[in-house]
Amino acid sequence: MDEQRSIATLLTDLEARIETLRREVVFHKQQEAQHREQGAKSAETLAELETRLGEFRTAAQALLAVAPPPPARSTVPASLDTEDWGTQARPKIGKMVERVIAEREGDAPFNPSEVSRDVNRRFGGRMKRSSDPRQISVILRRLAAAGKLEIARKGKAYEEALYTVA
Repeated sequence: MDEQRSIATLLTDLEARIETLRREVVFHKQQEAQHREQGAKSAETLAELETRLGEFRTAAQALLAVAPPPPARSTVPASLDTEDWGTQARPKIGKMVERVIAEREGDAPFNPSEVSRDVNRRFGGRMKRSSDPRQISVILRRLAAAGKLEIARKGKAYEEALYTVA
């Protein structure tokens, strides 16, 4: 023997190794049992969800068979199709702003951001880029100078101007 190990040391090492392996076997059997239980729970849940999905699909098909089809709606009113709103690259934003202001309800004051949102919502498909509140602000100032709008509150660096219909 090259290592000069005694038989007693060799036996002690082997017994320790055997004990370690026995503990590992017990541990792995416990893990296997736990995984089997988890697998069974997952299988039950999967079966229940598949059943519920089938029931849901059946109910949805029955509902679709009874429900009337949704009405076909045009997102653009007929009056918008007859007017000249310009091209997508060069839309007539001023006309769009005037239309949005004319169709506003009530006498509540409005600011350029609100008008910009309304223009983008109503005419977004007709423009290549969305309107900018700064651009709308220029148009509103020009309309106020022409007497079509009144300035309810003058704009400042930290708040927008408010306008009302004259």
